Amino acid sequence: MFYFLGVIILIFIDLLTKYFAKIYLVNKFQIFWDFVYLKYIENTWIAFWMPLEWVFLKIITLLIVIWIVYYFLKFEENKNNIIIKSSYALILAWALG
Repeated sequence: MFYFLGVIILIFIDLLTKYFAKIYLVNKFQIFWDFVYLKYIENTWIAFWMPLEWVFLKIITLLIVIWIVYYFLKFEENKNNIIIKSSYALILAWALG
């Protein structure tokens, strides 16, 4: 059960950092002159440069998340391996964030 709480906390952190990045990184934020800097750039494409419709992408993401949760609950939840549980939490938080 702590697994799902961890996923919710990670999603919140992910959304919070995206929010701050969108606000504060509109202009280039220089760390070391022009050598190292941060700038907000939005990626509107998916892997291998395939432009997919927003709704289609959300449906595919939802189906994959459902499958990952099903697999975790069926095969991995009873194992006491913290690395596997943490890995699933990070993957789900990344997919849902």
